[in-house]
Amino acid sequence: MSAQVYDRDSARSLLEDELADAQYQRELAGPLRDLIDSVLEWLEGSALSLGPVTVQWGPILVAALVVAAALLVILLVRPRMQRGRRSEPAVSIEAGMTAADLRNRAAAHATAGRYDDAARDSFRAIVRTAEEQFVLSPQDGRTASEIATALTTAYPREAGGLREAAELFNQSVYARRPLQQGHFHRLSELDLRLAGQAPSASAVASSLGSRL
Repeated sequence: MSAQVYDRDSARSLLEDELADAQYQRELAGPLRDLIDSVLEWLEGSALSLGPVTVQWGPILVAALVVAAALLVILLVRPRMQRGRRSEPAVSIEAGMTAADLRNRAAAHATAGRYDDAARDSFRAIVRTAEEQFVLSPQDGRTASEIATALTTAYPREAGGLREAAELFNQSVYARRPLQQGHFHRLSELDLRLAGQAPSASAVASSLGSRL
């Protein structure tokens, strides 16, 4: 049996007949039905005249609602999502711990398979080495990203490695994904490379000036 094809007028007539059924009338009776009919009649009969062109209000209203919804998301929902995100943690180092102490502790963590702890101590060793070489002034409350940015001035050739080191430190703190042995090795190798390099004179002078 082939499907019957209706033209526009026939389809509308069938729809009106269907909606005239008593079941639909019971569901949409009362003020709600009156409101729906009023809105539909207004949209169908209203138009915006732009010289020789006449545009129906219906599409314009739909577009306006879409724009309003997008603005609502940007102004209300997005700021709430951003406030819900955790801020980057500060890098804390125990007083009295030298860079060598931190390297030894990192190696002990790695031997025990605690690569997150090992990576964090390797990053702390990088920071403490920079303090011992007068590249960074001792200061609490700095984040890993802030430290990486400051050290890039003293070690510009290691900029990529320093950014990765900060990302790995934050990843280990948040435990988004456990670090592996390879991550620890990259941090440890970066620590040793920086310890063997002479920092830029301007970075050392700036650090010494901030201590005076």
